[in-house]
Amino acid sequence: MRIRKASKAEWEKIFQISFENWPRGASLEQHIKACYKHANYSKGTWYILGETPEILSVLILYDFHTMLKGIGTVMTPQSHRHKGYASALLESVIQMNDDLEPRPYLLLFSDIATSFYERLGFQTLPPRLQKRPDSPCMIRIPISKAPLRQFPGKIPAPF
Repeated sequence: MRIRKASKAEWEKIFQISFENWPRGASLEQHIKACYKHANYSKGTWYILGETPEILSVLILYDFHTMLKGIGTVMTPQSHRHKGYASALLESVIQMNDDLEPRPYLLLFSDIATSFYERLGFQTLPPRLQKRPDSPCMIRIPISKAPLRQFPGKIPAPF
C-alpha cells in the first residue's frame, strides 16, 4: 500500500473523516470550516495510506525540530476500520523517521487505549509530564537514543 503526502485539495476529505471521528456537536459544514481555521493543521504534513483519491487512513506529522516530531489526528474512515490500515500508516511514518539522522523522538497524544500505540513502540510519559489527563502523551524513543530520563527539551502543548 502506498504512503503519500496529502495535497491541499484533499484536506476537505480529511476533515470529513475527522467529522466521522470527532463530530463535537457541529454540523459537517461548521466542522470543515473550523478545521481550515485550525492553526495546527497547516503547520504539519498530512500523510495518507491509499492510492489517490482513496484514503484508507490518515495522520498529521509535526516537525518541532530535528530531534522531536509529533504525530496527531490518526484517523481511519469507519468503513475501513479494523483492517490494520492505521497501524500500517504509523509503521511507515515511524520507519521514515527512523531513517533520518539524527533519529527524532516521536510524540503523540492518545485518544484511544494506549495499548494500540504501545504495540508500535510508544510508552506513556510519567504523570509529571502529562498535559491532559483524558489524552495521555506518549513517546517513541529511537533505539539509538538515550533513555527517556535524558529527553532533550519540553513537551509541547497538545497538537
